Amino acid sequence: MLYWTDVGTDRIEKASMDGTSRTVLHSTGLSTVYGLTLDYANQILYWADYNNNRIEKSFANGSNRVLVTSTAIINPWTITFYDGILYWTVWNQNSLYKLNLSTPSIVTRIVNVGSDPYGIHVVTEERQPEGMLIMLQASHNASYFILSLFIIHTAYNDCLGNNCSHICVLSASHASHGYRCLCPVGLELDDTMSDCRGIIQRHFDLQVINFVVCSTIRSPVHSSCQHPAN
Repeated sequence: MLYWTDVGTDRIEKASMDGTSRTVLHSTGLSTVYGLTLDYANQILYWADYNNNRIEKSFANGSNRVLVTSTAIINPWTITFYDGILYWTVWNQNSLYKLNLSTPSIVTRIVNVGSDPYGIHVVTEERQPEGMLIMLQASHNASYFILSLFIIHTAYNDCLGNNCSHICVLSASHASHGYRCLCPVGLELDDTMSDCRGIIQRHFDLQVINFVVCSTIRSPVHSSCQHPAN
């Protein structure tokens, strides 16, 4: 499963890796959630609420939502979990904080991490089991479009030993084998639903399209745009 936050609608959602079985887990009481992480062993989601200045959690299916702490929490950005400890960044303070879940009222500032720490991840073998590395790379490529995206660890990766010619993604909608084959742009699945073939090229009329030129100064929030002359 994929989990992500949507700051435009203030929602936390999940879906199979092929985009099916999309489900909204949380859509109330959120205000700009940038950070999302998972306790793999216990299947618990943690998220950092930037505007509400708090950290919350629920089970991976969205049930049993509770507040972890709001003590000394100021604009948490991204968050990660490892070995009973939550770590998060505060980009406008250039700081890294931690909280031991056994003492959630005690928040510790660890270190100044330099300029604008937008992301934090813990990389261990536990979070990258055999057969999962390619999927983690794919999620990294997609992070440009989706703020927080990761893959739930399972004891066995159904894509191991698959018969897909190009791309294999895990899919809860395909319970018989647990995965679905996909194709790169320009190819499509044939009748076997596992092999990709070329798509017949179609001709299109070209049209002149007006476009907008934008220059980013420092942040995507601060930009100047102009329409070029015809």
